Amino acid sequence: MPQPLSMDLRQRILAAYDAGEKTKAVAERFAVSPACARRLKQRRRQTGEVAPGKGRPGPKPVLAGEADRLRQAAQAEPASAPVSTATGSACPARRSPSGAPFAGWA
Repeated sequence: MPQPLSMDLRQRILAAYDAGEKTKAVAERFAVSPACARRLKQRRRQTGEVAPGKGRPGPKPVLAGEADRLRQAAQAEPASAPVSTATGSACPARRSPSGAPFAGWA
């Protein structure tokens, strides 16, 4: 995701507009898209602000409300916890059909 324009660049873009430059000339001069320059001018006109807006919040964690219940379940039955106490790994040891430890793809 691209970073917001710096306040210095925003102020220089708006100063160029105030001096009478057209959108295409401003965009080329400051290496921004015409839409970006136009939106900045529109934002100042509508809100009086030129600072970047607040970011949007990300998605809520899927199991956010379940954390306490999952923690209690893991403490009540350690064998059902995702990490094996025997290997210290989240995955059990892989075995071949003969029962020997799996050596990986040959």
